Order: sequence, then structure tokens, then C-alpha cells
Amino acid sequence: MASLKTRVTNTIRNTNNASKNLHVLLVDLLEHARDHGDHTELARLLTGLRTTATRVESILFWVEAFSPLNRGTNQDGKLKFTMPKNPDKRRQYMLDDAKKIAPWELTKEPVQKPFDLMKAHENMLKKYGNADEVVSVDPQDIDAMIANLNALKPALRKS
Repeated sequence: MASLKTRVTNTIRNTNNASKNLHVLLVDLLEHARDHGDHTELARLLTGLRTTATRVESILFWVEAFSPLNRGTNQDGKLKFTMPKNPDKRRQYMLDDAKKIAPWELTKEPVQKPFDLMKAHENMLKKYGNADEVVSVDPQDIDAMIANLNALKPALRKS
């Protein structure tokens, strides 16, 4: 069996090649939809990719950004694409731009913001101060809250 280093290198290379091939295929599918009005293979591809690590939502966003196609579902709940019936309301196919920008370059993963415990505490105090009425708290709940905070102390001190 290959070393972990070799396997990581191969996976990176294969994933990069697969991403490039996927982008080329997506552009070809948009071009096919434009030329023939047939987007069934595009829908089939995206339906099949839903069970993989591929960011299908970013691809759907990309399709809608560079074509007149809108995502929808059929009676069976399967993905399909539609276009506005009124030709004046249809977006244009922008294949030149689609070739330049891959779906994963158009949208970015959301950045997870760190939880600010002090800010949350200050907000809680403000809400408590502005409350017309405070619901009574069971002393056992307070003890559990204190125990949870005490359990967090070692992790908080490391940060």
C-alpha cells in the first residue's frame, strides 16, 4: 500500500483534475442547453452529484448566474430546470464568463466566526435588564449552567 504522503498527493492531483473536468462538462452542458433547449443531462448530473462531496448548491447558483435556467422540481421531487415563458424576461447564456469562472470560485464557503462569550454575556445582561418580567429559574437549572461553564473553563483558558 502506498504511503500516506503519496496517497494525499494523488488525491489532491486527482481532485484538481476532476474539478477541471467537471467545470468543462458543466460549460458543455450549458452550451448544449442553449443550442438544443435540452437540460436533462445537466439535471441528471447534479442529481447524481448530490450524494458526493461536490458543492451542488454552488453549481446551481453558477448555472443560474450564467444562463436563463432556473432550478425547480418536477412532480416526483426531482431536480429540473425551467426558463421564463416570456423571452423578454430570460437572462442570456454567458458561456464566455462561465468558462472563466468555475462554480466553486463564484461562491465561497461561509467563514465560521468565533463565539464571543463576553459579548453573549453582555447581550444576555441587556436583555435581562430590559425585560418586563423574568421567568423563574429552577435552582437545578442554575446548577447545571454553572457546571457547564466550569467544564468549559479549561478550553477557554487555552484560547
